[in-house]
Amino acid sequence: MTRTTTTAPDAAGRPTGTTVTGGTGTDTWATTITYDGATGQVAGTTANGKTSTSTYDALARTLTYSDGSGSTSSFTYDIGSSRGESD
Repeated sequence: MTRTTTTAPDAAGRPTGTTVTGGTGTDTWATTITYDGATGQVAGTTANGKTSTSTYDALARTLTYSDGSGSTSSFTYDIGSSRGESD
């Protein structure tokens, strides 16, 4: 049997959803991806009824990440550095 992955793009050609069907093995959840309209960065991903979200600063660095299960990480950056630290 063959498993088929279907990806749905938005008007900009970015993937907005993925489903995997057919074949054998463990079923996978349909995934929906949303984007921040201003930056084009991934804003959220939903699968299995849980939505993970991220926010970004003006330099496209991650400021926050929430895993959809109640855990959130925040990141700060030193001036002039791309290295982040989480809390």
